[in-house]
Amino acid sequence: MARLLVCMGNVPGKAAAALDVQLDDGVPNGGSFRATQGANNVVPGGAATAYSEDQTYTVCRE
Repeated sequence: MARLLVCMGNVPGKAAAALDVQLDDGVPNGGSFRATQGANNVVPGGAATAYSEDQTYTVCRE
């Protein structure tokens, strides 16, 4: 069975970090909530290693 993803693009770093802490483990390249820095509407593959408030992210939740 294919996994289901919900993604959002252009999410500010502060919001991405808060969502990750609230919904998962707070780690952008692990868990069920993942982020890719500076990408717009791309399924993250674990590219972001730490959140930065100065960046935007595409975030996805399994």
